[in-house]
Amino acid sequence: MSLFVEPNLPDVRGVARLGTHRRELYIEDYARAFGEQDYERELQQYCDAARVAGEQGLAINTGHDLNLENIAPLKLKIPLIAEVSIGHALTVDALRKGFSNAVSAYVAALESVTDD
Repeated sequence: MSLFVEPNLPDVRGVARLGTHRRELYIEDYARAFGEQDYERELQQYCDAARVAGEQGLAINTGHDLNLENIAPLKLKIPLIAEVSIGHALTVDALRKGFSNAVSAYVAALESVTDD
């Protein structure tokens, strides 16, 4: 079971007590801040939330506002991310590039921060 919650530490700590195995970080604030002045502050909140969830043995999921521009920097800072849900951006990219090319682009973006 996975819960979809904000990246605030009290919520992250509470998820483990509910018996879930995964915690999905709600990415909207990160996506809105990406490339803006408060980007680092927002990113740090997600890093802290992921660290606490990882310390509790929870797998980390993210998604719903990720795209080809903001996915790799997030994965670079939060290597514990086990799964991403891309949805809308993937659909738009698939319409522009074709489905196979769009999926390949996202895989390449993720692999660019996980390969040594």
